[in-house]
Amino acid sequence: ESVSRSWPILISLLIDLEKYDEALGSYDPIIEHYKNNLDESKDPKSYALSQTILIDTLKVKVKLLTLLEDYHGAQNVNLEITSINRTDLAVWLEIAQYHEKYEQWKQALHAYEFSQKLDPNNELINKKIEQLKLMMENNQ
Repeated sequence: ESVSRSWPILISLLIDLEKYDEALGSYDPIIEHYKNNLDESKDPKSYALSQTILIDTLKVKVKLLTLLEDYHGAQNVNLEITSINRTDLAVWLEIAQYHEKYEQWKQALHAYEFSQKLDPNNELINKKIEQLKLMMENNQ
């Protein structure tokens, strides 16, 4: 169990050492293993552990894909994370920023609005929503 918790850390180390190919090759078997563990979990503790390790591993994959400037790939992984855990605010903000980067204003607004539901008092989120609505109104 302690070794399995280390996978995201070990992959991060490969990234820090700029061994990107090795890091990329490490993901799929680990991700598949923990997805299977989620499907086969019999108790809440086992499920929670598998979910945490899976999400942490996916987040490290996002980090690597971003470093490699594969923003579309990183966005797909972020969307996969939200399918596992809909309440991860940091991931929703990354999704919104991706949509902003590619001028997908409506999708960015939806991601920020979902983020706002998770953190209604976040001034940054509230300001972004206002800015996007104003910009979309002015561009009509």
